[in-house]
Amino acid sequence: MRSTRDARPIKMCPRRIPLARQEAAYKAVLEMQRAEFIEPSDSPWAVPVVMVPKKGFPLSPEARAKTAFSTNRGHWQFKVLCFGLCNTPAIFERLMDRVLDGIPRQQCLVYLDDILAHGSVPDQDSHDSSSFQSALVALGHELERVAAAGLKLHPECHFMSREVSFLGHRVGKEGISTMEDKVGAVRDWPTHTDQRQLKSFLGLASYYRRFVRGFSSIAALLNRLLPKDKAFTWTVECDVAFNTLKRALIEAPVLAPPDLTLPFILDTDASNVGMGGVQAQVGPEEERVVAYFNRTFDKHERHYFVTWQELLAVMASLKHFRYYLGGLPFTVRTDHYAFQWLMSFREPEGQVAHWLEELQPYDFTVVHRAGAHPSNADAMSRRPCTGVDVVGPFPTTDSGNRWVLMAMDYFTKWPEAYTLLDQEAETIVDTLTAGMFSRFGAAESIHSDQGRNVESCVFATMCESLGLHKTPTTPLHPQSDGLVERFNKMLGQQLAIVSSKHQRDWDKHLPMVLMACRSAVQDSTSCTPALLMLGREIRTPAEMAFGLEYAWRLQDCLETAHTFTREQLVNAGVRQKRNYDVHTRGRHFVAGELVRVYSQPLRKKGRCTNLDSHWVGPCSVLERVPQTKLQIAHSPCLPPCVTAWFP
Repeated sequence: MRSTRDARPIKMCPRRIPLARQEAAYKAVLEMQRAEFIEPSDSPWAVPVVMVPKKGFPLSPEARAKTAFSTNRGHWQFKVLCFGLCNTPAIFERLMDRVLDGIPRQQCLVYLDDILAHGSVPDQDSHDSSSFQSALVALGHELERVAAAGLKLHPECHFMSREVSFLGHRVGKEGISTMEDKVGAVRDWPTHTDQRQLKSFLGLASYYRRFVRGFSSIAALLNRLLPKDKAFTWTVECDVAFNTLKRALIEAPVLAPPDLTLPFILDTDASNVGMGGVQAQVGPEEERVVAYFNRTFDKHERHYFVTWQELLAVMASLKHFRYYLGGLPFTVRTDHYAFQWLMSFREPEGQVAHWLEELQPYDFTVVHRAGAHPSNADAMSRRPCTGVDVVGPFPTTDSGNRWVLMAMDYFTKWPEAYTLLDQEAETIVDTLTAGMFSRFGAAESIHSDQGRNVESCVFATMCESLGLHKTPTTPLHPQSDGLVERFNKMLGQQLAIVSSKHQRDWDKHLPMVLMACRSAVQDSTSCTPALLMLGREIRTPAEMAFGLEYAWRLQDCLETAHTFTREQLVNAGVRQKRNYDVHTRGRHFVAGELVRVYSQPLRKKGRCTNLDSHWVGPCSVLERVPQTKLQIAHSPCLPPCVTAWFP
């Protein structure tokens, strides 16, 4: 026991024992007294009784007084080491480690007072008894150690069993599985009516979370009901999650014990709510799971980009399984190229440098697992994100249209544009449902600004009904939805080219502009949106006239196109920066050269500046006034003499 020196004795009043349990408590005290585990006490130390009788080791006379307890039948103190003292488990574990020191873990496992002696036992049809004899020899050594230490075995010992219970699990030849009694309790658990019942269920279920694929993602909805400051509302979604978790626990697999002679494989994945990893090994017959790992994202991690969430899933899984993987070669399988992108950094900084430093002790190879292939990691389906925005007002067309609803898939860059008479929330919801989601299916997430129409209850109801996770842009910062904003700008430029001067026919040209955009190769993906969305190219008028063929026609498989796209997206940022730097070096104009001048269109009644060209000219350069100014000649669209700024 830890020395208390001259500390003031702690004395607590005895608790009243229920009448139905007083007789059992009295019998327990008498049995421990007859066994000389306890003795009457006059110690100034005293605590209420909470008895869990265990056979222990002798205590020194000066230590006995500090174990004193009171009941309605007297004041007692222990003569042997009892459970309930703060340092008892550590002392007992240290003792057992010394008693069984030198016996390899392949023959014996010990946790406190539970000893599991194991060995290879031949099959019933096998006549080779060498492994059985070796198991008997090992068991004899362990029993000799226990006897030499003066310890006694509990009467409830089991010998020569093919399957035993150990620390709440069933351990057998095939591996580790759940206990039938605990699974039965889960099977018969009723639907919850309050937070206390739900907390008890999740506590029991969490004990076997290593057996359930995607435990954290399934239980995430139930965990949201636990905070005391929130009302307990049991919804249909909660009932689905509850039954899914029960079914997963009832059908939990048998986990294989790790074998250091077989190669390890780590599968990782991430979803909108959490991440997961699966530690497996490839045996002579099949690939078997050793353990599952999963957890939900915290409030900061939920705002990570998809790439960072996938990287976090790998790093968290490596940390969780480091005791399996440390010092051994293994394979990391992921359906995202983010991890390969991480390994390609030459001069990393910040979080990337920290992650690369954590990877240094590991010896692994990275294998890409196509997203269409089955995954045993904690993953949801692929996560398309749709950006939504309303553009306008434009001049009212002959059909009465004034607005354009833009919707764009962030992965394939496929654009959708719908003309609207107004921008009311009901109109937007009806158009998205009938126009996009009915054709392509509901996206997993939708990104938009914080306009009143997309922040309305109607829009929120649509998101809830279709299972859409809505994310807003930063206020007054349209760059946070940059893909859609850039397309809106390009759309206005294209419509300005094809629309008539009266600008009342722009809606008739919109479909052909979309066709051109869908068939154009994107810089970031090096593919057309049509190929990534439809798995084929669109036959354009130019192609039919000139017989042009794109190189991507060789890719007859949509999965191949998606894989190639992920590779291109990794390097898109570097390439886009390089292209931007090339075009921002400026140009020196000379006198007499014809130029076009970028100018804000003049506002006129009945016209939309978005459909007017911002470039006027041609104009003639007269002279360079200072180093950064040019004086250009008169143009019908400009004042008689204009001084324009140029680099």
